[in-house]
Amino acid sequence: MKKLVYFTPFLYGSLIRASRRLVRIFAVWLAAWLFSCGLSARDDDRRNAKADSLEKMLASHAAKSADLLPVYEALSRAFVETDHEKTVHYSRKGIAIARSSGEWLTVGELYKNMGYSYYSRNNYDSARFCFQKVLDASERTPREEDKNYLRIKAWLHNGILADVEGKLQEAIDCYLKALKIAESIDSKQEMQKLYGNIGSAYFTMENDRQAEIYFTKGEQTCRELNDPLEMCYHLLGLSHVHLRQKNYEKAMEQAEAAYHIVRTQPSLILDKFFVYQTLARIHSEGTGHYDRALAYAQKALEAAESINSPQNVCWALETVSAIYIRHGKYAEAEASALRALATDSTDMFTNVKLFEYLTRAGIMLGKKDMAIDCLGKVIAITGESSGRRFQTALSEMEVKYETEKKEVLIAMLEEEKRWMTWLSIAGATVLLLALATFFFLWRWTVQKKRTAEQQKLLAEQQIKQLEQEKQLIATQAVLDGETQERTRLARDLHDGLGSMLTGVKLNLESAKSGAVFEPSAAAYFNSALKMLDESMHELRRVAHHLMPEALIRYGLKPSIGDFCRSLSSSILFDWFGSEERIEQKLEAVIYRIIHELVNNALKYADASQIMVQIMQETDRIAFTVQDDGIGFDPSAESRGMGLSNIRTRVASFGGNISIDSKTGEGTEISVELKIER
Repeated sequence: MKKLVYFTPFLYGSLIRASRRLVRIFAVWLAAWLFSCGLSARDDDRRNAKADSLEKMLASHAAKSADLLPVYEALSRAFVETDHEKTVHYSRKGIAIARSSGEWLTVGELYKNMGYSYYSRNNYDSARFCFQKVLDASERTPREEDKNYLRIKAWLHNGILADVEGKLQEAIDCYLKALKIAESIDSKQEMQKLYGNIGSAYFTMENDRQAEIYFTKGEQTCRELNDPLEMCYHLLGLSHVHLRQKNYEKAMEQAEAAYHIVRTQPSLILDKFFVYQTLARIHSEGTGHYDRALAYAQKALEAAESINSPQNVCWALETVSAIYIRHGKYAEAEASALRALATDSTDMFTNVKLFEYLTRAGIMLGKKDMAIDCLGKVIAITGESSGRRFQTALSEMEVKYETEKKEVLIAMLEEEKRWMTWLSIAGATVLLLALATFFFLWRWTVQKKRTAEQQKLLAEQQIKQLEQEKQLIATQAVLDGETQERTRLARDLHDGLGSMLTGVKLNLESAKSGAVFEPSAAAYFNSALKMLDESMHELRRVAHHLMPEALIRYGLKPSIGDFCRSLSSSILFDWFGSEERIEQKLEAVIYRIIHELVNNALKYADASQIMVQIMQETDRIAFTVQDDGIGFDPSAESRGMGLSNIRTRVASFGGNISIDSKTGEGTEISVELKIER
């Protein structure tokens, strides 16, 4: 027992050194929050659904129209936090278009999105490259306002990368460059973020004086902007500065101000965790109010458990154990420390503190074996850390010694190497000439064989192409005949049979006005007139179905819109791009396909909502019909002729069709057709 008491000063000293861990954690958390400010972008569910449909239509064609640049920028921003590959893909697409049209502000925005995506994957070199491209784009944009915006973003993000990598002085230099621009244009939104970044970097460097200056500037700027949520982070930074200076009164004032802000925000659980941890430390170390300290530590523990973060739970339990030690409740301290070790034992600094608490608790509770065992673990962890530093230094010395020895050997072999070089050049020249002769002979033989194979393959391709053209010509002839026949039938029905039925109705009504009928005969006569009206209505419907009059007179957009509105209010119709009329045969084919797809969705899919989208460009037109019905298996053999006819019509115009459907998950069918001018 005397031996254990002898090590008590060591425990207190190590405890004080290890207590700085929470301060470092706060600095890292603050820097990470400041990076995420202004970068994340989230859409609501309906906007995501439309973005998904536009994405699928764009994926089938390498569009280069400048009108599509906002689409690429929106897709790049939408996937920046969820899908790295898509963010990079759409950013590069947009950058290519923006460069060609000279829109350098958009180039910078797209590189910024791509850089943040790389940062999220811890690929710092690629992220730094992208942020440098943001800086390059700022030099080429003509508007001074855009230059300043891109420069601030570039220096800010380069500074954050250096901060994360531990290059604190480099990070501060980048932050100050961005701050100089922000202050020159009086951009307080950017200034408050930069003040927080600089204060956090100085705080990590333990330069409390500079950290306090910049956290104070950030707090004042937040007050001017009336932004209490962001002011919370600056207040918490000031609290930690005062806590490290043992100015507990000021630390308490700033922490309580932060507490009053976060307690009204139910979603800020992680922020509440750090506020509770800070208040617990202040009460435990500064005021001696252990009951209040324990209450805040318990709140921090509840917050950590609610977000299912084992590491935060471990930190909160370590704080609880420390408070129990100070309060003289050693059994409770022991229980909290053991629970913390069982939750997360990956942090060496936290483990040192927990084993120290267990050692002290063991001493005071008379558990000699446990105290000796825990003290041994403290010494082992500390020794392991010192051993690692010693091995690192030893390895550096060995590398230096080996380098000097190799330099001597290199100097001795350098002369010999020069002589061997001349002999090698002579031998290599002879060998090269022999290899060149053999290579040209082999190349000539291979080329001759390849030419014969290419001629054979070309002939086969020409035969196949002629067969395909023949089939397409036949299909086009069938479609042309069908269109002409539909037009003729619609005209004959409307102008011929429709006029005749109208004449019959007029004659019958005229006969009725001058005749006297028995009641039963009058009922039969009126029933016949009613059936005649229904026949005329059905005749007009059939004629309109064969060839809609709106399609012939006004074009595709009005006819599709009328068709969707006439069926159901649950059908949503959107048109994007040009509204210029296209070839009448192509309009008729598109109308028939959409007509068939919508009717299929209503009859067989049991859909509650159908979305029809059409995008027209100069050289192509694409459309999508999407429903939330029961879906089907596209790979299964279809008994109906609907999809088969649609595929034939699309193929006859050299188009592409894509079917995306799963049983129970709805159906999306996309078609793309070329526009021949």
